[in-house]
Amino acid sequence: MAISCYQKQSMMYRSLRPKLFIHKNYVSKILSHLAEQPQICFNDFMVILGVDPGTARLGWGIIKTEKGQQTVGLYGCIQTKKTQSDSVRLEQLFKEFTKLLKKFKPDAVAIEDIFFFKNQKTIIQVSQARGIVLLASAQQNAPTHSYSPPQIKLAVTGYGKADKRQVQHMIKSILKLKTIPKPDDTADALAVALTHAFSHKMKSRVK
Repeated sequence: MAISCYQKQSMMYRSLRPKLFIHKNYVSKILSHLAEQPQICFNDFMVILGVDPGTARLGWGIIKTEKGQQTVGLYGCIQTKKTQSDSVRLEQLFKEFTKLLKKFKPDAVAIEDIFFFKNQKTIIQVSQARGIVLLASAQQNAPTHSYSPPQIKLAVTGYGKADKRQVQHMIKSILKLKTIPKPDDTADALAVALTHAFSHKMKSRVK
């Protein structure tokens, strides 16, 4: 019997995971959302562009998946200056992200969803950046998929309440990187891309 990608990641992460109880309904709800994403063939080659949206820094990362195996491509961060107006910063994000879409021609764009922020200003900036990513992707005919932080944590570590350090450790391990990608925005973007890859892998095995 084949072991699912979530079981594999959970076993790898077991030594780090806090001994906390996870309600079954909580996990089921997240897994259900992941399984509802559009289906692809398990053996298909796929290029995924992961995005961690933000106006000051927009992290991005390329994951290539083939026959159930994931390899990392290029990754980086688009940065804007605080001294510039919002309109200029958003225009810069749009132009540079469009260049990424044209360069890599991703089969899917996976973007982190808005979940919870204490700072309302942060919500606005993230929402604006998400809008730019969604618009640019639509213009380049690149399908977009959104995942919440708990879904991303569960997919990468096997635990929906993992902290940032634990997620980064697993990204480094899964993608066989020598160091954790910096800044954090790029590591987060790779985590989103991995989530999309794993969600399709899980669904194809279930089918």
